Amino acid sequence: MKQGDTSMPDGGRQRRILVVEDDDDLRETLSIVLEDYGYSVVTASSIDVALAEVDRQAFGFILSDLLASGKGDLLQSVDQLRERAFPTPVGIVTGWRLSESDVVHRGFAWLMDKPFDVDRLVTEIAARLETPLTGGEQRQAEVVHAYFAALSARDWDALAALCTEDVVYVLPSPAPFAGEVRGKQAFRRYTEDTYQHFPGARFDEVRAYALPAGLVARYVGRWPSAEGGLHQQAGAVVFRFEGERIKQIGIRLNAQQLRALLAASEERAPDVEGA
Repeated sequence: MKQGDTSMPDGGRQRRILVVEDDDDLRETLSIVLEDYGYSVVTASSIDVALAEVDRQAFGFILSDLLASGKGDLLQSVDQLRERAFPTPVGIVTGWRLSESDVVHRGFAWLMDKPFDVDRLVTEIAARLETPLTGGEQRQAEVVHAYFAALSARDWDALAALCTEDVVYVLPSPAPFAGEVRGKQAFRRYTEDTYQHFPGARFDEVRAYALPAGLVARYVGRWPSAEGGLHQQAGAVVFRFEGERIKQIGIRLNAQQLRALLAASEERAPDVEGA
């Protein structure tokens, strides 16, 4: 969807997002990515255009840069947009360095610094919208919970059974073990090999959110550390389905944090073995 496009099925407001960004390339990229996830996107290159769109149609979420000169109160540039769009949540994405607590206190949904991970952005939008799951999505959410339960139980057969034969698994670089795996059996082997590096890993606090195309699940993973404690990392997984079978799996996590946790484990490993 481009500026001025109002085509949308009745009741689709939750899937309509307004992107306010004066950088032409970034605005177009965000529009393409969000549409790929099934959202309907309206774009605005200025606050004035954004205000006109808010007066004309309803949105489920607004994503805005700070179109400010750098002088004075940076948030003032989008205050009017937030007030005019109320109660629609407005998330701030900017290169200006601000305090997230100040941004939230001012009434905005959240702050995300540039450069940012687009998939994390989509996850945050889905969590904010919290669209109620349909009956089919609820059954898919049960599959998502079974996915994490199979990982925790190291039940690779059960994990593979949740997927289509041509399932695609994507863990983007620079994360450890990054790559793209295609096919159920290749995915099974890859997962079994990878989880040898995470003995005793378990996943809990799993919560699934609806995307216009698929589900996104946030989770907390924990596995024993060499010191006797627990390593812990939160992340998100984007799932796409064919019926009630997983068709595509996209992993989103803090790669730098995971590398540090793995390095710490490997450094301690000789001491543990020799103890």
